[in-house]
Amino acid sequence: MYTFSVREKSRLCKLRDKFIGYVDASLLRFCELKFSMQKFRLSMSLFCVEGVTSHLEKWIELAVTNKVKELDFNVRTNGESRYNLPATIFSAKFVTTLKLSGCNLEQSSDTIRFHSLKKLELHRVRIGEQMVHKFISECPLVEDLILSLFSHFKRLCFSCTQTED
Repeated sequence: MYTFSVREKSRLCKLRDKFIGYVDASLLRFCELKFSMQKFRLSMSLFCVEGVTSHLEKWIELAVTNKVKELDFNVRTNGESRYNLPATIFSAKFVTTLKLSGCNLEQSSDTIRFHSLKKLELHRVRIGEQMVHKFISECPLVEDLILSLFSHFKRLCFSCTQTED
């Protein structure tokens, strides 16, 4: 594992803060103009998830509020920590494509309201078997389901009742 010097950490923190400021300003401007959001893609590496959790939650909420169609959320962390997705993401009824990487979906949400979801891609996501079944049963329009780099499932079973002609 690589250890950063104090100078390197300081420089990286400044870059992170600049990036956060840019995303904040861009999303707020987008919302003020009342544009409908087609796609929100975020990919970032973090030393510590806790330092930016409030920003990530706000960005997801702004995207969901602006009726985002495609949500691509990739958070890379060092070590075992994962970003816990906020409950607001489960009410994103206009999302047609959801791609998540490096997040935690282990805690169960009461309901999932992805009424328009057609493509679900989960990569390096900690997710419980109950949540996988919830996605499958409560998202009837899903056509593409991609699950990759899951290490904690012994077996995952589900059936498909609808076939394409």
